[in-house]
Amino acid sequence: MNTIFNINKESLLWELVGTPYVDMFEQESGQLLIDRRRSDVALKIVQFLALRKPDHFERFKLLHGDKDLFRLAWLKTNTSFYMIQTPAAAAGLVKGKQFCGMTMVQHDPQGDILFLHHNGKKLIGEEETSKTRVWTHLQSFVFPKNLASVNVNTNERYEYMATNYHVRIVGGGIFRDFLMCYGDTVMESEHFKTTSWGDLPFKDLEDRLHGFIQEVNAIDNPSENQKDIAI
Repeated sequence: MNTIFNINKESLLWELVGTPYVDMFEQESGQLLIDRRRSDVALKIVQFLALRKPDHFERFKLLHGDKDLFRLAWLKTNTSFYMIQTPAAAAGLVKGKQFCGMTMVQHDPQGDILFLHHNGKKLIGEEETSKTRVWTHLQSFVFPKNLASVNVNTNERYEYMATNYHVRIVGGGIFRDFLMCYGDTVMESEHFKTTSWGDLPFKDLEDRLHGFIQEVNAIDNPSENQKDIAI
């Protein structure tokens, strides 16, 4: 398995949690759909693992944040769960022959784009960088035609993905305004395709998001005239 955050068979993580190693992808938990009634015990385990002190996960760098705590809790309590079968794409910038992914693009069970996790560069933050547009291209993993549908041979499709889905996390490099880039950053893999953002059906999404940000800023920082009117 290609593990980005080193959650492999030799990791001390499995011993600390007290569950056998499972060869599977790490979990991106920016968006989850949870049946709280059926997952009640598992959610208590998530809370325990997240808040327990001392935090051995952080001390020994066994996890990256809390995102994998959910699947560990499901495994620990034998709670059934489902992972989306389409690997995350990335939205970001292209300069020359380099790609800098800054937003994780998640899919629905049928493989259609559902959710964009704006985690590499926050929408609200430093004033200058918050105005910068970072979605010029979408980089997606490509399955061969016989495995393109999520409804085909599940095991074969998963094996293909596990073998060929390689994502790198690197420093910003030529993308000087950003500390981190991820994806097929050198754009050399035949298993990824890069699409111009202008060719996508939701090409105006980033402009709309920044419009919402401006509205929020106007509320948080009203002009002196607006303050007088309010008084």
